[in-house]
Amino acid sequence: MARKYKGLPTMKKELKGLEHIFKELPDVAGQIAVDQIHRSFAKEQFQDKGKGAKWAPRKKDGNGARTERRALLVRSGDLLASWDYVTGNMEVSINTDKPYAQVHNEGGRAGRGAGFIMPKRKHAGPSQEINDAIEKHLIKEMDKLFS
Repeated sequence: MARKYKGLPTMKKELKGLEHIFKELPDVAGQIAVDQIHRSFAKEQFQDKGKGAKWAPRKKDGNGARTERRALLVRSGDLLASWDYVTGNMEVSINTDKPYAQVHNEGGRAGRGAGFIMPKRKHAGPSQEINDAIEKHLIKEMDKLFS
């Protein structure tokens, strides 16, 4: 007479739980990354584990006053709102459709003709802070599943 292993139903439930966790992971990771971009705009610096330099201020006019009082990189809000993510099979891609995002993020020549040098105002990119937040999420979900 064959004996039924009592742990099998539990194992099937745990495997389904793991499948769900990993299926949702790209969406979770994408949202974590986009949230960090939004925090970068709010703080006017890219934060990564406590390291981050404030963005270069706007140039001053001839009287020594800032040319505008609004937040840096926020004229219409289009750049901030444009950041999104696309998920694939266990992967996520963070992107924007704004062609000027890269020069704002990395600095470099901008404008028409000879243009000008745009200061680097990093707001998006790889970060240990994002990796740690994803890991924390995974640990929390695994603890719920296996407790």
